[in-house]
Amino acid sequence: MVKVCNKFHLVKTSQSCESIASDYGISPSDFLGWNPKVKNDCSGLWAEAYACVGVIRTFNFDDGTNNRWTVIDGSYGIKTNALVGDSSKGGKAVLPAPFTNFIYKVQVKLLSENRDAGLIFRTSDFGMGADNYRGYYAGISATEGGFLVLGRADKSWTQLGRVPITIKAHQVYLLKVMALADEISVFVDDLGTPKLTITDGTYRSGVNGVRVYDTGASFDNVEIIPSIYDNFERNMIGWTKYDGSFDARSKQLIASDAFSGKATLDSTFADFIFEGDITLSKTGIGNAGFIFRASNIGTGPDAYNGYYTGIDTGGVLTLGRANGAWKELARFKLDIRAGQKYHVKIQAIGDVIKVYVDDIGTPKITFQDTRYGKGVVGTSMYGDFLQPMAFSYVDKYGIRGP
Repeated sequence: MVKVCNKFHLVKTSQSCESIASDYGISPSDFLGWNPKVKNDCSGLWAEAYACVGVIRTFNFDDGTNNRWTVIDGSYGIKTNALVGDSSKGGKAVLPAPFTNFIYKVQVKLLSENRDAGLIFRTSDFGMGADNYRGYYAGISATEGGFLVLGRADKSWTQLGRVPITIKAHQVYLLKVMALADEISVFVDDLGTPKLTITDGTYRSGVNGVRVYDTGASFDNVEIIPSIYDNFERNMIGWTKYDGSFDARSKQLIASDAFSGKATLDSTFADFIFEGDITLSKTGIGNAGFIFRASNIGTGPDAYNGYYTGIDTGGVLTLGRANGAWKELARFKLDIRAGQKYHVKIQAIGDVIKVYVDDIGTPKITFQDTRYGKGVVGTSMYGDFLQPMAFSYVDKYGIRGP
């Protein structure tokens, strides 16, 4: 397993790579990447052996060492509790654990006004030299008044985007990359609004790290938040339908008219941040939203144990709990209209549940409840409308997430 593993699972005889990944709320591709001897077809998975199901995802270098990072070229060391790279022509250092979908945040400080420095991600096949790797790079520069650049390396450089922003040497900037499927967004300081967003599916997985080019730079408070993300490119593979009619061939999860409908992603989560979009296709009696920490799921609107939050065109956001019967826990009045997309965020950390709609900085509902602590996440409807769109699931390391 990768040397940055910090969470382990003893494999049982009946388990598969996908079932273990599902139990721990991680993607199968990340599980395979963290356990390379398992092999891509899972043929190397052995019972009564330990597998890696979690890796170290935060680094502040306060211990004065970078011994978990691999230096590819250039010179990197720890100074004033930060990872510092010299002004080499493309020096790279990486965290040796691959990620597929993730949020990657690092505090970056340029040590001169020359060239640029920043983050490499989904990278592999390294060699000596600035562009001698395969993967992506997002960097900042204090030259020409300052700019942010995003590009792709395939042993040569292809620029994918560039925007002018004010960048000064010796000032700390928070650089965030959000890579979900083939959509890549880059943020600088303002973590709510990306400076650059591009669509590129050349590389879908690889290791993350840092890179300098003709300038020294320090990197601190590194955080990688792995995600499970589904934009329904493969219809509903990885989902289970319990009742109702669901289809995602249009790359949106659409439910036909039904009295009750539930479909869940086949992964288990305890603490997490979840985000998804909902469009109610028409007015009517009923509501649509998301179930979470759910188990014992059956047929019928309240046939599960877990929580639900949803909206209806009567102007209500509701949070409740089901165990074969329904109990409303909280509600909030909203102006909800048919045909309009609403972004819903659920944060469940311990016994505190927060629900956001559109404004992801301020929760509309905050409620404490200890009844359910773990389960699957999915979509649910009651009545005669539902049209949720793309979902993204972020595991418990997303407490400080997007």
